[in-house]
Amino acid sequence: MKVPKWGLIDKTGAWLIEPKIDYVDAFRDGIAKVVIDGKCGYIDKTGTWIIEPKFDNDYYFSDGLAKVQIDGIWDIWHYIKGKWGYIDKTGAWIIEPKIEFDEYLKFSDGIARVEIDHKWGYIDKTGSWIVEPKFYIAEDFIDGIARVKINGKWGLIDKTGAWIIEPKFVFEDDFSDGIAKVKIDGKWGYIDKTGTWIIEPKFDDVRDFSDGIAKVKIKGKWGLIDKTGAWLIEPKFDNVGAFSDGIIAANIGRKCGYIDKTGTWIIEPKFDNLCDFSDGLARVEIDGKWGYIDKTGAWIIEPQFDDALDFSEGLAKVKIDGKWGYIDKTGTWITEPKFDDACDFSEGLAKVEIDGKWGLIDKTGAWIIEPQFYDALYFRDGIAPVKIKGKWGYIDKTGTWIIEPKFDDAKEFDDGVAFVKGI
Repeated sequence: MKVPKWGLIDKTGAWLIEPKIDYVDAFRDGIAKVVIDGKCGYIDKTGTWIIEPKFDNDYYFSDGLAKVQIDGIWDIWHYIKGKWGYIDKTGAWIIEPKIEFDEYLKFSDGIARVEIDHKWGYIDKTGSWIVEPKFYIAEDFIDGIARVKINGKWGLIDKTGAWIIEPKFVFEDDFSDGIAKVKIDGKWGYIDKTGTWIIEPKFDDVRDFSDGIAKVKIKGKWGLIDKTGAWLIEPKFDNVGAFSDGIIAANIGRKCGYIDKTGTWIIEPKFDNLCDFSDGLARVEIDGKWGYIDKTGAWIIEPQFDDALDFSEGLAKVKIDGKWGYIDKTGTWITEPKFDDACDFSEGLAKVEIDGKWGLIDKTGAWIIEPQFYDALYFRDGIAPVKIKGKWGYIDKTGTWIIEPKFDDAKEFDDGVAFVKGI
């Protein structure tokens, strides 16, 4: 029996590439990875081979180069051993495939991490060593600085391999707002890019700075500090969230509420669960039911739903007695809860399921396309792939067939082309 293969079509259904591809991946920067007869190559959106299929393994292009493998050995699941190298978008070898490297990673900022004999180092785009392999772990360079681990400790190096910060931390994260959280002797603090302590290590747990504020924990309670380490909100909460529109979710014990940047309760802790504010409203749960409040804590929509999601395009999907429906911001039903599954509105339409069949409704709840499809993906370029009677085709937003259902599988259109599977 013939195995269905992937091909590439345009919006008329015409083949750009006849079905002969075993595996396809999404387009990135106009190039897609494909596999034919066990060999990997690259095509563009016209279906033209950019690089013929000849590699045992390949990765997407990053910083103008792609990592590829040749002379691999198949071990049932994937190729092992073999030689890895880097090619440019013409397929020319920029770094010839070498057997000695155990692992290559993608280029970032002109430098790639490579592993040899279980040690990590860095090479440039000529394949020359920038930093000899000696680290147990090495991370990508960001703004000219990379985190590396040696002898169980973390430090920072520059692109010459010189130590900016000697390895002395038990754990270190990437920089955020020019500051990194680090742990030493069991306590967390913050350093700058010179390794100078901005805030001495004294916390039991910390989070990254965002907009000049960080969440920290001491003696089992969470508070907020600024970049000088001064308390904006004293540690007294069992948990705090992230600021959203000047408000932050917090809880004491099992009840949740909202505080401002001074730590003052804007909305007293009385909810069992809550979410961040979105478009002026927040979803909150009390006694097993969800509703919506405004920033004063007033109920805009009383708690009555078994589940509820954020508003999208002015409507929210909510669940009652196992069925989904849609409400507006006054709590008025746009569509009564009758769907077995439902998706957010996008471009004025929502995909909904009844009795195992999918259809489309508009924002009035009217059927644009009656439920008839066994599966459906999202609209892209005004067209969506749908499945009926075991075959995939494409419809427009009126439900008219653009391409009749005849494929064994189909992906969404991307810039006028789509991958489909057929004989």
